[in-house]
Amino acid sequence: MNKKGLETLDNMKKKDQENGWMLEKREIQDLNELLAIWNSINLTTTERVYDSLNVSKSDTIYRCENVYHSTDTRDSKNLVFCDFCGNSMFLLACQRTGSSNFCIRVDDSKNCSNSYNVICSNKIMNSFFIQDCFDLYECMFCAHITSRKYCIANMQFEREEYFEIKK
Repeated sequence: MNKKGLETLDNMKKKDQENGWMLEKREIQDLNELLAIWNSINLTTTERVYDSLNVSKSDTIYRCENVYHSTDTRDSKNLVFCDFCGNSMFLLACQRTGSSNFCIRVDDSKNCSNSYNVICSNKIMNSFFIQDCFDLYECMFCAHITSRKYCIANMQFEREEYFEIKK
């Protein structure tokens, strides 16, 4: 048992199979004794990993592969430092993001790919520093715009101009 009241899922299962969680009935003298008994059984299960492979230092992981230091992820592969992400691959430091791939620091977004630092957006591709946008391709430093390509700071550029500036 961990002194902080935390126990791994594997250790909880082991305890359940070996001795179970029921205690012998006994007299309880006062509230302090009752609380001490309660504290001995009231453990929080950690490192809950279900139907997953290669998961380390993570908790509440469902049907994932290759996950490190992440929480509450589902149906994803190759995640590092992610929280509440699902149906995604190759994410680093993302939160509350789904159906996204090859992204770093994407928060509260979905359907993003090959992008960096995207916030509260959907359908973003090959872009960075994007906030509150929808359906952008090859854009940077944009906010509150929809269905655009080759924009920088909400200004429209021709494809060639955009890539020259991007360089």
